[in-house]
Amino acid sequence: KRFGNNVNGQGQEYQRSLFRQNIDCSLLDSQIAMLANQGLSCLVSGKSPTRMGNWHPNVVPYGVFNTKDGPLVVAVGNDRQFVALCEVLGVPELARNPRYVLNRDRVLNRFALEATLQEILLRFTMKELQDTLPAKGVPSGPVNNLEQVFSDPFVQARGVVHHFEREDGVKIPSVAFPGKLSETPARFVKPPPLLGADTFAALADWLGLDKGQLSSLRRAGIIAGRDAP
Repeated sequence: KRFGNNVNGQGQEYQRSLFRQNIDCSLLDSQIAMLANQGLSCLVSGKSPTRMGNWHPNVVPYGVFNTKDGPLVVAVGNDRQFVALCEVLGVPELARNPRYVLNRDRVLNRFALEATLQEILLRFTMKELQDTLPAKGVPSGPVNNLEQVFSDPFVQARGVVHHFEREDGVKIPSVAFPGKLSETPARFVKPPPLLGADTFAALADWLGLDKGQLSSLRRAGIIAGRDAP
């Protein structure tokens, strides 16, 4: 309908072509695309980036810092955010240092700045900073372990965990399908099978074994399963 009113009739033809096209999306192409700024930096400069761990090659400070009680990601993306960071940390004079005023200068002097910030950040708890920094417009967040991930209120509100319920009433947690489709939401039909639940059915299907052959293999101790013929 969006293209149906095209005066040349090309709109309807384009719409029909959407259902005829081939989609070629390789894992290699996708992985290269995920290099994002690193790939672009190499194309522009002609130089391969070096290993930098969690640090950003073009933006400083941008990486993982230790606090009193755990690691915290601080992602300062511009000069204004750097000023806000220094204010929260109680060192506004750091943002006025000629070596750190502009991002290009911070990149050139990154090692001295990151060392200074690391020393300062150790005076704070992770909780203090993860509340105050975003409030000032500075992107940041804790480095969570998986237990913390699944207990996070936002993660729970997103329905990331789905619980299957077996016939015996036991509930089995699993990671839900991440896509949220408004018209065709994912359906979770079959829970993970118990060990050996489908052994005989699978061998009958894949190898074409009949009940007699399966019974012989079972009596010989070669195979075992819950769905014995």
